[in-house]
Parts: sequence; structure tokens; C-alpha cells
Amino acid sequence: SILFALLRLSAASGLYPQRLRLGDVECDSVSVISGQFGEVRRGRYQARQICVKIFLLDQASEVESLVRSFTREALIWNQLKHPNVLQFYGIHHLSDVYGRIGLVSPWMKNGNLPGYLKIHPDAPRLPFVYDIVNGLRYLHQNQVIHGDLKGLNILISDAGFACLADFGLSAVMDADVIRWASLKTGAQLGGTERWMAPEIMDGLETGLLRPSSASDVYSLASVMIEVCTTPIP
Repeated sequence: SILFALLRLSAASGLYPQRLRLGDVECDSVSVISGQFGEVRRGRYQARQICVKIFLLDQASEVESLVRSFTREALIWNQLKHPNVLQFYGIHHLSDVYGRIGLVSPWMKNGNLPGYLKIHPDAPRLPFVYDIVNGLRYLHQNQVIHGDLKGLNILISDAGFACLADFGLSAVMDADVIRWASLKTGAQLGGTERWMAPEIMDGLETGLLRPSSASDVYSLASVMIEVCTTPIP
């Protein structure tokens, strides 16, 4: 398919379609959320509040590998158009010495699903379950595996719908396109083990991670427990 060809070309060249690059993006200099491997900043684009996801760098030599990783995520994410999948706006180039890039999406003021349920404990749970199932079904129908499904990666839209987000570990169902060698993913996955299928846990020992539609469904069941009972599985 065209997506497979784009992923192969991007992996080989480190380039991406220039139509994905956004101009006139205003990005705050201070992060809203910051972790070991990345940060999230708020910004503005065409009078809209936006979220800019940026990877942190341990050293300048990592820029090329991170750009390739971000480009892969952007290419997959850009193909997805569904009410229960977070919308992708494009790529923003930061004006810093490293030449880093950020992935731009709408700012979701309601936050992630666990945080929303903590603030709104009486909110109906089943509609969120339906939203998550519909979003995941759409991904699988389009040959995309999420790979990191959990409550923190599900955002609540202004209209109150659950949207799947964070496609950094997503794969296309084509073994020749994505090879799951660990690019810091082992450390990143440490916090997601409670949602992880047993076969993926076994893969951590070998350093090769091969999520599948079946492992996504296992994670979906864990998310259902999380949604309906509130505590993490």
C-alpha cells in the first residue's frame, strides 16, 4: 500500500512529506507535562489550542534516530481519521539548536481517561468502553496495531468522547515494514506492564517486541477493567 511504501522510504531516508510540516505554530517554552523521555507543551495554531509532543534528548547524536521515530509515528497517525482516534494536525519544527520536531494534535482540556474519571466519578462508564472498542476496531480494520493501549493513552474530547492517542509504539501489520528492535522502548514499556499481554512480556526478555491485534485485545480487556472499576488492573 501507499502507507507501507511511505514508511519504507521514510525509514531509509529520514524524510517525510512536507505537507505534514506546519507553519505559524506558537509553542510555549515551558512544558505542561515532562517525563524521562519526552514532554508535552501547549501551543496555538490557526486560533486553536494545540498539544505539541516532543522527545527529550540525552545527546545531540540522538536527533537523527528520534526524527526517524517521530516520522514513523506521524505517517501512521496521519492516516487515521475517526471520532474515537485523536486527530493529527502535523509536524512542528522547534527553533532550538538540536533541530527537534514535535507532533501536533488538538489540546484536550478534559485530559486522560483516569484523570477525567477521578474528577467525574459518577460519569457513565459504558459509553467510554464503546468509544474505545470502536477506535481500536477502526485501527485494526486499517491494519494498524496500537501497541500501548492503557487509560493514560486515552483522552476525553470536549464533546465527552474517548479518543485513542499516543501512537509511538504503533505498528503496521506488515513484518517487513516495522521491526520491533528496542529503541529505548524497554524502559518506556516498564510502566505499561499491567496492560501488557503475556506474550509481549516474554518478548521483553529477548529485546524484540512484536505487538499484534491479539495483544491489543488483551490490553483492551485491561482497559475495560480500569474504566469500570477505576483502579489500574
